[in-house]
Amino acid sequence: MLKNNKGVTLTILVISIIVMIIILGITLSTADDLLRNSQKNRLKTNMYLIQSKAATLLEDYLFDGTDNLGATTVNDTQITGVGWTKDDSKYIYREWDKTTLEKYGIDTDNFSSTDKFIIQYDKNDNEVDVASTTGFKDEDDTIKYTLSSLK
Repeated sequence: MLKNNKGVTLTILVISIIVMIIILGITLSTADDLLRNSQKNRLKTNMYLIQSKAATLLEDYLFDGTDNLGATTVNDTQITGVGWTKDDSKYIYREWDKTTLEKYGIDTDNFSSTDKFIIQYDKNDNEVDVASTTGFKDEDDTIKYTLSSLK
């Protein structure tokens, strides 16, 4: 004799759909994390390139006074906007845009036309920190602007 299996088939279909929804949720969550990490790593790499070039320019400035640190000065709002405290006795601040990056020989293919960076040159310790004016929104929705905060 043949049994009527319509109820079992419907139950299996519902369970299959639920399992697929769970798998889809996990996949989307993982993809979002991968995309976020990729964006963060791209920004960090770009900032490391800028930091390297800026450190070389700071050495020249401290050695012979050549001021090639970047033509655009930065106002107080920009400095505090990325989380720094302005201290002109210790730091020199400059803004670099895509044109400045190209001038210093940095390949700008990985930069958008709106990317701008603030460079903080430490005259006393010969160190350089870099901040992105747009920043990076972390998993906990805090925006991190500086290279030192992204490390």
